Amino acid sequence: MTNARRKILLAMLGNLGPPAAAFITAPILAQSLGVFERGQVAAGGAPLMLVASAATLGMPEAITYFVARSGGADAKRSILRATGLVALAGVLATALFIALVPLLSGGDPDVEALILISLSMVVPSLVLLVLRGAAAGRGRWGLVTVERMIGSSVRLVAVAVLALTGTLTITSATVVISVSMAVGLIAYLALLRPKRPPHPEPPPMRELLRYGGRVWFGSLAGILLSRIAQILVVPLSNATELGLFVIAVSIAELVLVFNNAVRDVYFAEESRDPDMKRVASAARLSTLITIVLALAVAVVSIWGIPLLFGPEFGPAVVPTWLLLLAIVLGNPGSLAGAGLSALGRPHLRSWSLLVALIANLVALFLLVPQLGAVGAAVATAVGNVMAAGLNLWWMRRVGTDVSAGEFLIPQPGDLRALTSVFAKFRKRG
Repeated sequence: MTNARRKILLAMLGNLGPPAAAFITAPILAQSLGVFERGQVAAGGAPLMLVASAATLGMPEAITYFVARSGGADAKRSILRATGLVALAGVLATALFIALVPLLSGGDPDVEALILISLSMVVPSLVLLVLRGAAAGRGRWGLVTVERMIGSSVRLVAVAVLALTGTLTITSATVVISVSMAVGLIAYLALLRPKRPPHPEPPPMRELLRYGGRVWFGSLAGILLSRIAQILVVPLSNATELGLFVIAVSIAELVLVFNNAVRDVYFAEESRDPDMKRVASAARLSTLITIVLALAVAVVSIWGIPLLFGPEFGPAVVPTWLLLLAIVLGNPGSLAGAGLSALGRPHLRSWSLLVALIANLVALFLLVPQLGAVGAAVATAVGNVMAAGLNLWWMRRVGTDVSAGEFLIPQPGDLRALTSVFAKFRKRG
């Protein structure tokens, strides 16, 4: 895996785009709209992310897995089949969520209108996810980075221009955020051009559906685990608490950049030639880096949140700390989940996420009415710990030669490896 570091760096740059854009635009949105209206925008956009995940049917991961196993063979027909399938599922899911709009909006007519705007981008977002999966399977991380940077740039520039011209409203903000989730689709059009000479036949649709089905319910549970709080805080509490929670999420997600890059690259790479020792080593290194980043962000957030977002957002500091803790605790299990998927056992990761989602939902209903944003953050931590622990347990159960300790406990050579990684990245920079 001689190119692993380069691929991780490219994936990390791509992963940095969306949270960086969210973080940079967060003070603009917060100061232009205020806590309550910022919460309305969050409530309006949350269903888009939920529906876009629910309707994937596991196709993005299935495309990544089979393209990676075939060594990057031409997957045009598989991509077209998967795209048509998720587009149909997206239309049906959108119709269902439109019927649920009065419930999801908490009875707020402004939020109802915002939800309808965001749902219009479901199908384009689904197509983008399938094409991103194909690019990952081929190791085209540069293309993935370009796609994510396009979406991030559109969001950043549009929000800034609207704010400067005095036209940043809850409606215009929702339109920009929704469109930015799908506009990067144009970066992947080259994937649909077939290669010459012809490559072996792509996997039959039934194989894509079989693998995708085992991934799908876990992907749905995973997105619910990370986003359901943003949907339920308004009905369970109010838009002000959601405004605080969204700020905490936008800050904490910056720390996820490195972990997500390592997870995505190792899923694609290990699908070709699985070695769980490598995955465990990557998990330890990723956790060490995540701890350092989380501590730095936690310290800066004490004065940074009131300074950047305004004093009324000061209560977002504690939820931010709790979300940072959730990220650190969930990091080793996240890599273990990628390892399970690479071994052809994605259903085990899916079961972990489903159980974690149930724990998260119970915690949300118990804590959010009394604690608001803090309760939502605690519930997120509960879910992350549950998912991570179950992934590590499954890793041992499937008969691999690695233990949970190898994912969790730093080894003597980890610090040297970490120093080497930073040194090589610094030289390339």
